[in-house]
Amino acid sequence: MNVTQVNSTSTNGTLDVYLKDNFITQVEYDLLIEPKNQENSWFNIIDGNQNWTISKEKQDNFYLIITKILDDIKSKHNHNSDKLFDLSFIHFPNLNFKYLKSIFNTKDSMVSFWKAVFYGKSYFIDIQFECKIVFEECTFNNEITFKKSTFNSIVNFKNVTFKEMANFRGVSFDEWVSFNNITVYKTLDFTYSRTNDFIDFSDSKINNIDLEHSRFDSIGFLHIKGLDKNKNEIPLTKKHFANKESARLIKAHFEKQGNITEANKYFVIEQEKYIEELKDKANVTEGGKRTKLLPLRLNKYISNFGTDWVRATAVLFIFAVVSNLIYGLFNDKLVSIFPLTSLNWIENIKDYLNTLVKMVNPLNAFKAKDNIFEDYEFFGAIVRIGSAAIIYQIITAFRQFTRRA
Repeated sequence: MNVTQVNSTSTNGTLDVYLKDNFITQVEYDLLIEPKNQENSWFNIIDGNQNWTISKEKQDNFYLIITKILDDIKSKHNHNSDKLFDLSFIHFPNLNFKYLKSIFNTKDSMVSFWKAVFYGKSYFIDIQFECKIVFEECTFNNEITFKKSTFNSIVNFKNVTFKEMANFRGVSFDEWVSFNNITVYKTLDFTYSRTNDFIDFSDSKINNIDLEHSRFDSIGFLHIKGLDKNKNEIPLTKKHFANKESARLIKAHFEKQGNITEANKYFVIEQEKYIEELKDKANVTEGGKRTKLLPLRLNKYISNFGTDWVRATAVLFIFAVVSNLIYGLFNDKLVSIFPLTSLNWIENIKDYLNTLVKMVNPLNAFKAKDNIFEDYEFFGAIVRIGSAAIIYQIITAFRQFTRRA
């Protein structure tokens, strides 16, 4: 069976067939596809939380219809090893899906929630999924959790929208799983999760992702975008990652692929998150925070953590100009910082640039004729140390930009 679209030829899939065959009534049909929202009196809001007790009778009827449909599928496919439990297009209320555990544990079968909508909190906690699962094009309007569940077969979350927290903490995926082109308005939590096959997050839009302590055998992260506060797509930044470990894991994936351009992008985010961790007063596990922060901040502003050689080159030039200006305050032998004031301005520019190069070239410390810091060696040492550090950043950034795996 294909784990993508199911029963796409009809408006509401298998439900239309059941209605046509008079297996369910029009009232039952309407109950299954009715939006389970506040306007239809399925819940009200108390202290900012959904209260579903007002629709207990409707919920009981809803569960009875679902049970009737599943029992019919079981009876029709009792001797068929390739069962399809089709729950596509249904609008679900607040629900603990453990009551469907028996169908989730059915091997050589598939459970499809294609284009289903979930209105309340949906709990799939600590469930052993032996079947293929399809959640493609579903919408989760409230929190969804698969905490500590195990998927032993293929899973499809393609084009899913998570409007609240999506909790996959401690989940195990044994086969291929797709989160391609998902949209996450809050946080996607994959902490302590693991995969033994390929997991694909390509083309997704994510407000925040947490991958700390997770382990992925093979992963796809191409073309991921972030979301701003208005849910518009923007390039990923540090605010879209819960911690530096999440960015590091993606960076390592691209490095393994040899995709250095993408790896550099996530390396920058990893370092920015590391700075945040060092600045956090509640973080007592890191020692020597100030001594770590100084080089990190310099690295950030000089070369964007060793990824921008153009910026580092510009910083070197500015550093040379400023050093020349400061040194010129007490040494009138230097070329003026305003070379165009001379009539022979071309020669003046040439001499000025030569002076800057002599100042920032650390090797000139060993050449007597090019040592322009005579009698001012302390200042010269500061300039050379600074220029050497910036030149190292240029070399590192250029190497990062051009290297190949």
